[in-house]
Amino acid sequence: MFVGRRAELALLDTVSRRPGLAAVQGPAGIGKSSLVRRFLAAHPGLEVRWASGAAAETSLRYGVLAQLLAGEPPAGAGPLTAGACLVAELGGRGDVVVVVDDAHWADPASLAALAFALRRAKASGVVVAPEPGDLPEGLGRLLAEDDAVQVRLGGLSTANVRELTGLPGPVADRLRAHTLGNPRHLLALVEQVTVPHLLDPARPLPAPKEFAARVCDDLARRGAETGRLVRAAAVLGDGCELSRAAEVAGVADPLTALEGAAGLLGAAGAGPLIAFADPLTRTAVYEHMGLAVRCRLHASAAAGEPDPARALAHRAAAVVGVDAGIAAELSALASEEASRGDPAQAAVHLVTAARLTPHGSGLSLVASPAGREARLLDAAGRFLDAGVPAAAAALVMGDEWAPADPVRRHVMGRLAMAEGRTEEARALFLDAWGRGHRPAAGGLAWLALAEGDHAAALTWARAGTPDPDLLALAHGLAGRFSDAFAAGPGEVVRGVLGLWAGELDGVCRDLGPVVNPAARVCLAEAQLRLGSWDDALVNAETAADSGHRWVASLAHSISARVLARRGDEHAAWHAGEAGKLACFPVDRAFAALARAALAPAEDALLLLAPVRGLPGVPWREPYTEALIAVGEWETAAELLDGAPGRLRGMLAAARGERAAAEAAFEAALSAGQPSVFERALTHLEYGALLRRSAARRLAAPHLLAARGLFEQLGAVPGQVRCRRELAACGIGEQTGDRGLTPQETTVAGLVASGLTNRQVARELVLSVKTVEYHLGHVYAKLGVGSRAQLAHRFKE
Repeated sequence: MFVGRRAELALLDTVSRRPGLAAVQGPAGIGKSSLVRRFLAAHPGLEVRWASGAAAETSLRYGVLAQLLAGEPPAGAGPLTAGACLVAELGGRGDVVVVVDDAHWADPASLAALAFALRRAKASGVVVAPEPGDLPEGLGRLLAEDDAVQVRLGGLSTANVRELTGLPGPVADRLRAHTLGNPRHLLALVEQVTVPHLLDPARPLPAPKEFAARVCDDLARRGAETGRLVRAAAVLGDGCELSRAAEVAGVADPLTALEGAAGLLGAAGAGPLIAFADPLTRTAVYEHMGLAVRCRLHASAAAGEPDPARALAHRAAAVVGVDAGIAAELSALASEEASRGDPAQAAVHLVTAARLTPHGSGLSLVASPAGREARLLDAAGRFLDAGVPAAAAALVMGDEWAPADPVRRHVMGRLAMAEGRTEEARALFLDAWGRGHRPAAGGLAWLALAEGDHAAALTWARAGTPDPDLLALAHGLAGRFSDAFAAGPGEVVRGVLGLWAGELDGVCRDLGPVVNPAARVCLAEAQLRLGSWDDALVNAETAADSGHRWVASLAHSISARVLARRGDEHAAWHAGEAGKLACFPVDRAFAALARAALAPAEDALLLLAPVRGLPGVPWREPYTEALIAVGEWETAAELLDGAPGRLRGMLAAARGERAAAEAAFEAALSAGQPSVFERALTHLEYGALLRRSAARRLAAPHLLAARGLFEQLGAVPGQVRCRRELAACGIGEQTGDRGLTPQETTVAGLVASGLTNRQVARELVLSVKTVEYHLGHVYAKLGVGSRAQLAHRFKE
């Protein structure tokens, strides 16, 4: 399966259109040969001559060239004569591609002959090698010329890894970071490692077996001092100081030892700092050193480590068996990390603490609240907080647990809720509550919130362990925002409340630095409403990779609504994903919003009718707009309280009440809507009303402003409507024939209609200086020197 590499394929495509040279470079396993094969498969009309170098044949004279020729080179021929043979066979045809794979292993005579031939033949040449420096001077210089195509392959992106492996986002990102996106290595790991291991961030990923064997064989051939230094560096991690690694390893001459580690370990900064060639090399060294050596090195590293957290990690890694004291320290560190907003790292440390905790007499938390089992369940809860339910499941679903343990039942309820098994979650929470576990009330409160039942949410929030977030959300869902903020919620819940209260700028300010998946999806919703659509798509994509179904559903709903406004065909796919993943009334409502954004008014009403009145869901605007479109004006009028002023104008216009419509549009524009999209829609509807009323001169500025705002947003359907309305006003496309950019055209049109620079800036949500900048370019391009001349030119 081939994924990604569109830009690299586009570069290679140039050698299919005209004879030329291309160098495809990158580390082993990165997919260089696969890229070339993919390129050739897309051009079946090309004749291909393919040769490959081999490490065992570098001394075989003309071994590679013979693969390109129909016969053997003449006996005793030099590189120029042999190269001439290849030129003669290729002839003057331009539809031939010569590929030399693994050219760094080709014999020198073949490469010299190839350099001669490629300079003279009309065929294209593609040379595949790790680095340009691995080739002899003649061919290397030829490939370095300005007209040669340089294709440098890096690692696959997280999205590519997801497509290649089918793994969820967080796991794909972890695998990409571990392998630097190298396809060969990541596919080897997917085959080598079990799925539960891949899903568990508390378990380190190994190196691929073949890769690890090569590294270990290589290290065994180095000197003893070098071996000790490399192993110490593997324990300390990348970016450690050479002197520190030498101290831990007991190496007297670190510089000589480092020179002996070339290719495995090298200098990475002043000091000097040292780092491995890649994460897999470090992993291979670390996991294949003996347990005694590893523990001894960790103990030595802990003794001289000034950072308490790192020293604790080394002390924990040096333990064989159990150590209640270190386990307690790790638990305390995990609490600090959780309070700082890093639940995933907290969970990892809790798993380590559990490993070091002596086993109790049974798997009951009542007997040992700080015991091994309690820490495992606490870790499972933190993994759920971090959006990694698979890791949580691995900790709580084993057969060794006491089935009636109320804390485990509570955690299993949270797991069921994260995976969308609502009724199972409710049953588990109620069971834990019935066994005296008060925190289970919080789970029931969260379920009530997801179902839009603020009264039940408040009841359960008050019954359980005090939780300011739950109390705040219950009050906020009921519209009691002063009580909600008075409860003292955390930053994520403050963001949710701000979203419900319409304080969108505050949401972006509060949630911008927060990496929690729920925070990302709330931030994306605020950015959608404000018009920061690119940012909304980025945050929605991040949240969609969350292990929580409801978060992923909301994220896809946001992507669908952004893309629908842009006229992007992928909107339908995201709307479908939102619906498939939805498991609670609230996320089902947002999925309905996504589908309604793609539907005609009649269908939108059917989709949104069940959503009407659901707290926390922005149903009012699309529902009211659909009512106006189908002529249900009385029902629409009942919903105008709290709706954008644009809808008042649209309703009045539909009823033929022009004066009332104009007043409503003017009031809406004067109010200064925070949403760029809403402002664009208001200008468009106002301009359309004026155009229909034969006030074309008054309509043009609004339509031009709307078009400029839609262009900023990339909202293609809005731009199309604006062009139609402007054409009806007698204003056509004025960009191409006058050499103006779309933004310059919009600014020029508004100035020509009589608006001041300050008014134009307000209409287009730009600074006055930006308007002046565009206007200066307009004057220069059109050869005018005044606003009057500009207006005259626009009437031509």
